[in-house]
Amino acid sequence: MLMVASRPRRMWHYLAHLDGAPVGSATVFLGAGVAGLYHVGTVPTARGRGIGKAVTLAALRQARELGCRIAILHSSSQGEGMYRQLGFATLEDFVRDWEEDHLKWDANDLLAKIWTWQHGDISDNPIYRGDFAHALRSIEARAIVMPCSTDMYFVPSDNEAEVATMRRAELRVFDSPWGHCVASPGRVLTFQRALDEAAAELLRG
Repeated sequence: MLMVASRPRRMWHYLAHLDGAPVGSATVFLGAGVAGLYHVGTVPTARGRGIGKAVTLAALRQARELGCRIAILHSSSQGEGMYRQLGFATLEDFVRDWEEDHLKWDANDLLAKIWTWQHGDISDNPIYRGDFAHALRSIEARAIVMPCSTDMYFVPSDNEAEVATMRRAELRVFDSPWGHCVASPGRVLTFQRALDEAAAELLRG
């Protein structure tokens, strides 16, 4: 078995006891401002007494004290009801919320947004004549480019190539499972802080 020490500590294990005997467990792993819950379980003879809920709450409180505001887990069908009581939502809930949000948009606005993404080439003009690298080299302002590590809309590798050509640019990939949604206002507080700090750094010159 390979054991790797992590500094600072990122994982905690919890063991619940009843009448001196171990009856429940949970593990929490912290990364990029997100708490991952694993191995939540209760022995069959002790189920129905709130032990799973208690050990889950203990792990969540630990994560919150350490700055996490988002928690994720994989639930069995038996545990889904308890996790919903604790405020968890399913991936289906998330996708439905995304759909309902976009249904409020005017379809023409969505089409215009897609067209802009497809045709937003800063070199497509008489000055640079399609020379994208030349256009990037001509940017004089200092820039901090902050893609999310899991963004599938604007992947970090594209930004890496752009920053390598820009004269005064720095790449800061933000590690998070939230992908493109990491920048949604109020969703990931650690990203908002990082973004605010980067903006303040640029304003200081």
